Amino acid sequence: MNSVYRTVTSMRKFETRTALLKPIVQELSVQVINKLNGEKYGAWYEKETSGSLNGYELFLQDGNRIFIDIELKGDYVLLYKLFIKEKGTGLGSRILNTLKQYVDDHGGTLMVCLVINQEFFNKFDWLEFDEYQNYEYRSLKESLMV
Repeated sequence: MNSVYRTVTSMRKFETRTALLKPIVQELSVQVINKLNGEKYGAWYEKETSGSLNGYELFLQDGNRIFIDIELKGDYVLLYKLFIKEKGTGLGSRILNTLKQYVDDHGGTLMVCLVINQEFFNKFDWLEFDEYQNYEYRSLKESLMV
């Protein structure tokens, strides 16, 4: 029974994460999605982070890559990690604007957790910085309806 609960819980997490990825995949014409479950591959994004990696590597048509760790918890869209292989292409901004639109459409709060690149996130006047290294955007709608 315990393994069934873990399986169902794992499936729900996957479904909510893929629901959040869907608008990003559509916006960016993603070709391949590689799901990572705590592995350390020595890949291009490993130098940007420490510890094990959970999330998705997205392969784009133009050859660029994105690593994203995102989750839906209650009324919160939590963005834990976002790395773009070829920086300066506007992909990070497109992803954040897509997530903002998702929150506007469904309600709730977008939280970018434990930001290490404040310069990038300060560009978005709709994100508010808190004293815990997080950025937040609250929708005018009251709750998420996934």
